[in-house]
Amino acid sequence: MIDTTFLFLKKQINQYLDIKTGENDALDITPFTDNTGQVVSDKLGLTLVNIEEERTHQQLPQLRPTAVGTVAKSNPKVRLNFHLLFSANFDTNYDEALKHIGYVITFFQAQNVFSPITHPGLPTSVEKLVFELL
Repeated sequence: MIDTTFLFLKKQINQYLDIKTGENDALDITPFTDNTGQVVSDKLGLTLVNIEEERTHQQLPQLRPTAVGTVAKSNPKVRLNFHLLFSANFDTNYDEALKHIGYVITFFQAQNVFSPITHPGLPTSVEKLVFELL
């Protein structure tokens, strides 16, 4: 679920960046640093920083009757908060890095909610994605 959701998000942002910059696949899902600890360069990167369970709207397990007269327990939906980091490092072109980060911000200002109705390509296991800039 997480991988397909990130691939969906990458595709959406890359389509937007292609319109703005003419670059194909400007955004990549990548760790912030490589295996040697060096910051990944010449990229606009999307990195998962933290995952936490959303507890403000937590529901209790539901009991429902079955066709044979027994009771079945169904677990509530899992609601998660993902903290994402968008980073841009274009070695000698800091202006280009800032421009790309600005495009990511305007992308999420224009559309911060994704649902199967508005975005049919959303993975079927995802009910809705809501983004908040922090």
